[in-house]
Amino acid sequence: MKKEKKYFNWVNQNIINVTNKTILINGATGGIGSSLITYLSYLKNDLYLLVRNLKEGNILKERLEKRFHNKIGVIYFDYLDESSLLNTLELVKNLANFDYFINVSGIYHQAYQLIEGVEKTYLVNYFRPSFFIKELLMIKPQCKIIVVSSLTSSIKLKNKNNLLNSENDLISYLNNVKNKTKRYALSKHLLTSYLLFLKESQNINITLTHPGIAVTKLFDKKNKAYNK
Repeated sequence: MKKEKKYFNWVNQNIINVTNKTILINGATGGIGSSLITYLSYLKNDLYLLVRNLKEGNILKERLEKRFHNKIGVIYFDYLDESSLLNTLELVKNLANFDYFINVSGIYHQAYQLIEGVEKTYLVNYFRPSFFIKELLMIKPQCKIIVVSSLTSSIKLKNKNNLLNSENDLISYLNNVKNKTKRYALSKHLLTSYLLFLKESQNINITLTHPGIAVTKLFDKKNKAYNK
């Protein structure tokens, strides 16, 4: 608790606070997400946790509500389950107001797997987030979007102009990438490019951020690329 208070004090002194807002956030039960919602709860924000694991989400909800007395809702949400996205969008329509959507969810070192004809890294990191964010902005155009991205998004597509002429050609190209890290990098590059396009063409309030090297569930425990 003493160490946590030290961090809170540093953030309070160095970062503009977001207080008394309504925030949707996915990936809330992971290492980055759980730390983020703890701080947002401390600042008395109302939170809607979009989680794959409802049991873990409700444990977090009870712990944080008891400690900080803010309002927290828990909604089932999984980028691999398209129906959960559609259900969440319907629930969001009934919210009186919401100010932010924070996208933390993502996958990294994944075994190759096609789901509905698309390798799942791209589905979770690009196609489904792009769809959800686009639909969310149709409900609340003034909502602020914050996406935890990656510096690996600097890796670019080959023959980008030709590939983007056809969605089928793009998917075929992406599905043929066998390197796990490159699939991750390309998925982040595509999401970043799409969000920057929205930001510039439609003047959408979007912020992209990188969390730094952190120990999270996204990394395979056998991966020794980064020192803990």
